[in-house]
Amino acid sequence: MMKASVLFLLMLSLSAAYAASLDQVLSHVSAESISAENYRISYENNLISIQSSELDESVEYAVQFETLPLQGSGEGIDIPSLSFSVTTPDDDTSITLSMPFSASYDGSGSIYHPGIGISHTFDFGRDDEYLEDLQNAASRISTERTYSSSILSIQRSVLELSASIYSAELQADEERRELAELERTKAEDIELGIITPGSVEADEYDISIKLSEDNIASYERQLGIYTESFKALTGLDWEPYDSVPEPSFPSSFLFDGNSEVEEYRVEAEAAREAYLVEYSSQHPQKLSLSLDADGTVSYEDVLSSDGIEVTATAGWESGGWSVYLSGGGSWSREDGGFVPSIAIGGSWRSDTQDRQNELYLDMLSNESLLRQNEYIVALSDYREDMLSIISDITDWQAERERKANDIEYRTAMLERQRILFSRGLAVSDDVSDAEFELEKAERELEIIKLEGHSLMLSLESLML
Repeated sequence: MMKASVLFLLMLSLSAAYAASLDQVLSHVSAESISAENYRISYENNLISIQSSELDESVEYAVQFETLPLQGSGEGIDIPSLSFSVTTPDDDTSITLSMPFSASYDGSGSIYHPGIGISHTFDFGRDDEYLEDLQNAASRISTERTYSSSILSIQRSVLELSASIYSAELQADEERRELAELERTKAEDIELGIITPGSVEADEYDISIKLSEDNIASYERQLGIYTESFKALTGLDWEPYDSVPEPSFPSSFLFDGNSEVEEYRVEAEAAREAYLVEYSSQHPQKLSLSLDADGTVSYEDVLSSDGIEVTATAGWESGGWSVYLSGGGSWSREDGGFVPSIAIGGSWRSDTQDRQNELYLDMLSNESLLRQNEYIVALSDYREDMLSIISDITDWQAERERKANDIEYRTAMLERQRILFSRGLAVSDDVSDAEFELEKAERELEIIKLEGHSLMLSLESLML
């Protein structure tokens, strides 16, 4: 960043034969000014915060391994607890495997109740993932708009300061010209004997001259403040631009809304989603399925099983009600028989906070309606602002055209005065006055064009 700033300043110093262009100054202040750097740091920090909250939880798994210390004896080793489990996000699915065992040095041993369990829950309600996506989207829209708007605001400040400097310089030059005319007229009147020093008429000249001098000093103080402000904002010394390009306005305008309106729309959708998530939380609809199997396995010369037990369970939860159905059976090597089993059960609970929950849902419903109304108002305000700025652009274009006509007129008048002067029908002051009036009109056009660029940035800011 520092190298780029030094390079830009070096380029300006090497191009002393001409002033920096308006585009160069605006690009510099947008990239190198302290204000722009602060906006950029804040923008990047906000993006980091948003990216952190956008991390996909679907890649997060919980894995657990557990065992008791290895126990050994003169006959063998024994691990009474050895288990492994995996749990998917939101605890929807879990898999558990256990296999404690003992082993003798003679090659025999057993596995104590090795087991496997698998369960999965189907949640037919609404989770908060989409709500979080909407909230992050609103934050990202706001962050992008705030940064872009801040940079445009810096550029508008440069344009407004530049226009103020041009205007103050023009007013000071006009006042200096008037002062010179007063001093010349006074000297001529005294020389011709029309007035005498110390007379009332001479004092009137002195009063007017003093007023003109005070006005010049005021304009110069004003210029000093403006140029110091310009340097503080841009880091550059003030120099008049080599030229001010013509502003370019779009031929059509967007009335469907901008990023601010979009943010209101997303927030309205998020408020509606928050209501649906809370409603789903208060009225759950879940189906749970599980399968568990365990047994005892021993081995000496061959691997053999002492028995096995399998259980499958299905459960349904809705509101305060829950029911389940469980079935399975066990087989034992000892009696060689299979014993089936089946169970069914249910429960109901009364929520003492039912009324409080209903009131909370009512509040979220009202919040959703409020956000929807805010979106409608934001869209209406945007369209009104767009119509207003279109009107301002139309007024500016008319003013720009009138000033162009004035310059054309002043150019013709200057040419006429030069012809009259060449024929002895006009004096040099007439030519000088015509030259100044043309220069004044041209400088006023530069101010108008700067105001046009500021108006163009206002439109761009509105359409962000």
